[in-house]
Amino acid sequence: MARLFMWPLKLLAGRVLRLFAKRFATAARLRIGRGRLPDRRDPDVPVGRLVAGEAAAAAILAAAAALADRFARRAAHALTGSWPGRRR
Repeated sequence: MARLFMWPLKLLAGRVLRLFAKRFATAARLRIGRGRLPDRRDPDVPVGRLVAGEAAAAAILAAAAALADRFARRAAHALTGSWPGRRR
């Protein structure tokens, strides 16, 4: 029952947080790339800077997904009284 409430909340929170995360990830990549986005097709971009930019962007997007999941689970728990998913 709790999972039925969780999925719409997760989709909504995921979309909102994904928008913010994409902007934040772009800002992080710009900062790492010193004012321009590191392009993997550009031979002049150092590999370390490229990998750091992509890793930062991936970490930010993964954190946003985890935050959306946790928000949806807590909201479903508040609505139904039971935690959606497995408990140990």
